[in-house]
Order: sequence, then structure tokens, then C-alpha cells
Amino acid sequence: VRVMPDGSRDPSFDVGSGAVTGLGPGTPRALAVQSDGRILVAGQFNTFNGVPRGGIVRLNSDGTLDPSFTTPLGGADASGIFALAVRPDGKILIAGRFTTYAGVIRRRIARLHPNGSLDLSFNATLHWNDAADDDINALKLQPDGRIVIGGGFRNYSGVPRGGIARLLSDGSLDPSFDPGAGLGHPFFAPMRVETLVLQPDGKVLVGGLFDFVDSLPRKNLARLNANGSADASFDPGPGTNLPVYALALEPSGRLWVGGQFTNCRGVPRGRLARLVAFVLPPAAYCTAGTSTNGCVPAMSSSGTPSASASAGFSLVASGLEGQRAGIFFYGVSGRADVPWGAGSTSRICVASPTQRMLVSNSSGVAGQCNGVRSEDWNAFMAAQPSALGQPRFVGEVVSAQCWYRDPPAPRGTNLTNALEFMLGL
Repeated sequence: VRVMPDGSRDPSFDVGSGAVTGLGPGTPRALAVQSDGRILVAGQFNTFNGVPRGGIVRLNSDGTLDPSFTTPLGGADASGIFALAVRPDGKILIAGRFTTYAGVIRRRIARLHPNGSLDLSFNATLHWNDAADDDINALKLQPDGRIVIGGGFRNYSGVPRGGIARLLSDGSLDPSFDPGAGLGHPFFAPMRVETLVLQPDGKVLVGGLFDFVDSLPRKNLARLNANGSADASFDPGPGTNLPVYALALEPSGRLWVGGQFTNCRGVPRGRLARLVAFVLPPAAYCTAGTSTNGCVPAMSSSGTPSASASAGFSLVASGLEGQRAGIFFYGVSGRADVPWGAGSTSRICVASPTQRMLVSNSSGVAGQCNGVRSEDWNAFMAAQPSALGQPRFVGEVVSAQCWYRDPPAPRGTNLTNALEFMLGL
């Protein structure tokens, strides 16, 4: 199904009878939208809208079957496809529980041509013990073409990998990614990786059903370094009380976690929670106005924005008109891009409502563009318990900008560009 932005069903998207097996309704397990808008659907089914398709199908953007994508000789066997990814060249990686595709042995991972036929040049199954020895539930493609997989397997091509491994582009094991004992439970109880996401720095966030990563205690949620070792700097505390099935990473570094759990980090959360995986450095955005003397000031910062510290993070506006009064203001409702006024080159870059900070003069020489203003945002918040954004919390995103006097300018004032930052501990 496809839904509208308000959550209602989109009637223009219609898959007919959808995924079906010989025993009844099928089970789609993975989706991927191609750059051209067509949609790949994989799972456990052998027909789609009445047309034979073995475990994978491609739909047009309106939900109708794309006849140019077929699954020859039955496609994947009935065990099913649980994960997929589309390469930049249009080829499709599939993984799951299947052991054959188009009648050819492919143990739980394979690569297809854009038309659905098997790509014989990708072959991780040369011997009986090659490829994963159990289900692959998650698959992500790195920018360099290597493939990170997660699942219930304990070995890949006979090499211990404990539920997570990285492959080279041809499907062979990448020995430079070594998770040690991998993910597991005490006493060899069942464990599995259900989902994984890649951070921009190459680290891997994983969710599923497990109690440790190598020797590091981690309950159902963990992070690995780019070389496969456990990342002790990511600590979800007691984790989740039941399995994690889905992860989604915002560009800001906030991590959405979904699953069967009712408790995350010791806090009640009904199957959905959000954590902070990493904190990006403050980033400037928007366009500064030009003052009547030709000054184009810029926002920057020093120190670390914090949800608890009483000092240590300063907003800085430099290149200001010298010896002019000004004030920083901030908001917690995101970015904006609104004209400051008729004839002004400045823009309001912080969404309302906003909070003013303290008024002070810039340094420098009057009539020159060497003025600087600086104010400690952490200290302001510590002294203002009723200010906008209180109480502070880890993961809160703040936007800040500087307003300053420029009497000859429209409205007698101008604005800098803006700075966006996230609060850490």
C-alpha cells in the first residue's frame, strides 16, 4: 500500500491481488524504490496479482506489474527473499533463506540483472559450505561496492562470523571486516540480526535478538566499527527488552528504532523509540545579508553544545559592522528562509517561535567589517530555566542567528546567516 502524507491510502497506487503463495496470502519482506520510481518488492510469494513471480517482482510507480522484469524458472525457491539492494548499475542484490534461484544453486545471497535474470558472475556458492549457513535478514550496499549482511548465520564460507559479515563485490568474504565472536546469546541460544544501517563514517548499526557483540554486553542494539569490531562508544544501556526489527538513521545522527519491545534504555517505549547515534558538528546554512558598508558576517561556534553543561559552547558572529548593538536569537522548530523586509538582503533563517538572548555591542572599529559578537549558549540556557527549548535534551536540534544594528539599511538592521547544532550529553 502507499499512503498520502496525512496517512490516508493513496487510491492511485493499486497492486490488485498483490503477493500470493499456493497456500494463501504471501509475505512481502523488503522494498526498494529505484531512481526511476519503479518499486522492487521481495518476500515469500510465487505469484503477484495473478502473474507468476518467484519471490521478487518489480512494480511501476502506480503499483501495476512491470512486465520487463521476470523471474525465470520460478525465481527464488519458496523459502523466500528477506532483503534487497539496488546497485548504481541497476543490478539487484537479494538475500534471504532461499538456496536456489532460477534453478541454480545460490545459498541465501545472489545478484540479478536489471531484468530479473541471474547474474552468474556473482557466485558465493562454489562448495556445499559456501555463503551463509543460515538466513540473511538484512543487506546494505557500501559506496565502495562492498556488501554488509546480517542474519541468523554463524559462518560464511566456513569462516565464523556470528550474524554479521562484509562481502566483496563478487560475493566472497571480506577478511578485513572481523566481528570476532560476533553477535550472540549466552549458552548458544538462538540469535539473529534483523536490521542494519550504515553510518556515513562506515560504522554499522545493528538490531535484532542478541545479548552481546564479541565480548561486549549489548541487548538487541549495537554498533560495530568499520573493521567489524564492537564499538564501545555506542552504549544503549540495557537496550531493549524484546527484539528490534527496524532501524532508520536521520542525517542529523538520530536513530529510529522499531520492534517488538516495550522498553528501551530502561524507559517505557511502545515498539518505537529514538536514540542519538552520533552528533554532527554545528553547520552553517542560509545566506547572510550585506550591510550598507558591504559587510557579509558569518556565524560559527566554539566548544560543544550540551543538554546538561552550564558553559562551554559559544555562538560567534564575525565580520559584523564594528561597534554595533546586536543580539543572538535561536529556535528549536527547524530552519526557515523568509525575507527580512522590503529592500533588505537579509533572510530570517530560524523558524518561529524564537528566543532572544542578551544584547551587546560588537567589537572592532565603527564603519569597518571587523566586529565580532560571542555568547555562551550553554551558559544562557543554564541561567534561563524558562527559556525556549527548556528543559534541554540530548538530540534536540537548535538553529541560531545574529541580528545587528545597521541604521541606513532597510528596517535599520541586518542579519547574519544561521547555525544549526544538536545537543549532546
